[in-house]
Amino acid sequence: MSALLSINRRPGKLWSFLQFPLTRFFLAVLFVTVPVTLLQLAAGTLTPSSGQVRSQGRIAALLELGSGFNPEATGIENIFLYAATMGLTHAQVSTRLDAICAFSGLSSEHLAMPVKTYSSGMQVRLAFAVATSVEPDILIVDEALSVGDGVFAKRSFDRVMQLRE
Repeated sequence: MSALLSINRRPGKLWSFLQFPLTRFFLAVLFVTVPVTLLQLAAGTLTPSSGQVRSQGRIAALLELGSGFNPEATGIENIFLYAATMGLTHAQVSTRLDAICAFSGLSSEHLAMPVKTYSSGMQVRLAFAVATSVEPDILIVDEALSVGDGVFAKRSFDRVMQLRE
């Protein structure tokens, strides 16, 4: 499936119109050298001061460590909260919960603890597991995965390649 990302800006500025027809794989290549601000605009986590950003398709983004999580809530509670921000219902998350937990590699004991007690690697594991479980049309990831261990990095790469198909 392809998605569309359009960014409009008033004439006379640095750029006036960009439109990206995207496939899941192409997005990763496109945003390698893009400033974080543009990634935030594309993800919808930042509102432009002028112009507009329009997207077509479900977007999942891992841009800042811990963003989208409530530090006081447990890992399980955050799975439901984070997935809801990406448009999933409670029932849809419930059907995917076991797979999300398994992919994250976090124990049930850890998932019952508040996220504020998690290491940065644990937070990334959980965020990536949720973000990819929603089957996004556009997956935006910056250096967030760099805090994970090598084994998880390999699993993450494999998951991105699965989404690409």
